[in-house]
Amino acid sequence: MQFGLAEQGVYSMLMIGLDIARHARLSPGLLAIEDSIRSAIETGDRVYDFTIGDHPYKLQFGGEMIPLEEWRGARTLRGHAAVLAIAVLREAKRKLKPLLTRAGNAPTAEPRA
Repeated sequence: MQFGLAEQGVYSMLMIGLDIARHARLSPGLLAIEDSIRSAIETGDRVYDFTIGDHPYKLQFGGEMIPLEEWRGARTLRGHAAVLAIAVLREAKRKLKPLLTRAGNAPTAEPRA
């Protein structure tokens, strides 16, 4: 089963649901996407938007990666503080994530008895 929105020649795939436990080896998700792309073309849609996420299957269907942008606008002093705090937290997360990932995969020393 798949859910999406179609408007002004653009089909946006939002959600796909399937029983992975029973049908994983049959690739039902890929088949559903293939059918929905075919249907979108037949109904005259010019764009098939996979929406957000960098899942490899999207490239199998010729998807192109387009960077997303995020905008925040504050109207009050408290809002400006919140926007600044969010920016600082995101930057800290961006810088720390690779370090923590490497540290989590690093071999640990066994304590000596």
